[in-house]
Amino acid sequence: MPSCLPTQNVETEAGYFKDKKQILTARWNQPFSQEETESRHAPKGPFLGNGDVGIITYTTSDGQTLRIGKVDFITDNWEDWTGNGPAALPVGGLEINVHSQPAEGFGYEMSQLEAELRMKTGTREQVDMVTWMTMDDNYVVTELSTKTGKPVPVTVTTYAGCEDTCYATTADFCGEVTQVSRRTKSEGNVRWINCAISTRIVGTESRKHKLSNAQVTDNFTVIPSTP
Repeated sequence: MPSCLPTQNVETEAGYFKDKKQILTARWNQPFSQEETESRHAPKGPFLGNGDVGIITYTTSDGQTLRIGKVDFITDNWEDWTGNGPAALPVGGLEINVHSQPAEGFGYEMSQLEAELRMKTGTREQVDMVTWMTMDDNYVVTELSTKTGKPVPVTVTTYAGCEDTCYATTADFCGEVTQVSRRTKSEGNVRWINCAISTRIVGTESRKHKLSNAQVTDNFTVIPSTP
């Protein structure tokens, strides 16, 4: 199907963003904590979103946490930075930890043009992570790869809930899929009462373990040259 836009305009737009590519990619050379990035306003650290689901991240030298929120949720007495309207519901998230000794080489990038979060762990056996999400479906994908000469063990913890609420949570797994959920307030004009996160490890076998009613872990290895 031919483009609806004139070719000249498309080329002009591509050239404009090509020149701005460097300033549209944020970079971190040191790990950044939750305290350093947490905000009731615009995120202070890396983020992704599609208008329905949003992600913010924080890191250690050997891994990262992806905090996942339902961004148009009205609950928990939170408001957005305009002072009214919908507020994000923190559903839970994923903690990705690489089991390797600390070393130099940590790096993190947030590319706004490619809509990707890219991480290099600061570990002896370095692991590369690339995170992106779909725009039409709420799928978040993190690809892990390594160029080291041996397999690298990794643990992914899927968790539900947030730090300052005590609502009911669930956690379990069936086959290849791990799922956690959290409940929120059910009184008043709340549009949703449950949100869930499902995790599936693709490309390698994982061992699952239920830690609690809010956490399930996947343990697996990243094979060199095999995402």
